[in-house]
Amino acid sequence: MRTRNTRLAAVHAFFRFVAISEPALFLQCQRILAIPSKRCEHGPVEFLTEKEAAALVAAPDVRTWIGNRDRALLLVAVQMGLRNSELTSIRRQDVVLGTGAHVRCLGKGRKMRCTPLRPDVVAVMKAWLRYQPGEPDDPVFPSSRGGRLSADALQRLVSRNVAIACHSCPSLKDKSVTPHTLRHGAAMSLLHHGVDLSVIALWLGHESSETTQIYLHADMQLKERALAHATASGVAPTRYKPPDPLSGGTGPAGNALQECEHQCGCRCARTLRVHLGHQQTGDVPRHTERCQAGLTLHHLNEDTESFLKTA
Repeated sequence: MRTRNTRLAAVHAFFRFVAISEPALFLQCQRILAIPSKRCEHGPVEFLTEKEAAALVAAPDVRTWIGNRDRALLLVAVQMGLRNSELTSIRRQDVVLGTGAHVRCLGKGRKMRCTPLRPDVVAVMKAWLRYQPGEPDDPVFPSSRGGRLSADALQRLVSRNVAIACHSCPSLKDKSVTPHTLRHGAAMSLLHHGVDLSVIALWLGHESSETTQIYLHADMQLKERALAHATASGVAPTRYKPPDPLSGGTGPAGNALQECEHQCGCRCARTLRVHLGHQQTGDVPRHTERCQAGLTLHHLNEDTESFLKTA
């Protein structure tokens, strides 16, 4: 379903261009652009906990070239939360390991952003760049042939190390881990440490902070903390009773309301409530007189009906 929606989005983008370039085909383009996307189920975000991420980073065999590359790549992915294309396109000149260590990457919409590095990541990256020398334009994490890693190669890299990490962390067996799962894990780690959603959106390169709201729904610890504040205290809830004369309290309005409810019934009482909501308290006696006049007329009608029945 999602593949179908992705292809439909590409078709829509093309025909929006056609509608601008060829106005004569505008009606046909409108019919194509009116095709809606299919609805699909959205499950919870799957992410790695800190324990699972540590087990994954420790899985590669650092005695080999591939193991050193995999460890550096996984550590950068877990800490920075880069997209697949951003991770594989990092060049050596994009990595700054001096004061204010950071990595520059080109994200969606051709937007360049800088992400800082932790000291432990800086140490691993220094060791890897010394182990793998190259030109400034060379990829930081090359393939075995020296070129840029493909999306399939990155997926195989993650799957291979997840299979090794399952021996030390069995909870990974129940998860379908992809390179994007590492991005979710970085976002959830920031959220658990109290980082604001707007900062997380800036860190991940989201266009809007609304996209980052999905991590709030996936954070079970946040819900458990909210539930802890909502525990029952054993006190029975009570209904609030305002000290308002309109509700039958003391004073001229309250006395008039009680008298009217006693004499005229519920309908007149409701009328008096509305009347008191829009008039001053000094108008209450005049309204009470009208109510009493209506009550007299009501009794007169009852006497007339009883007389007609006996006649």
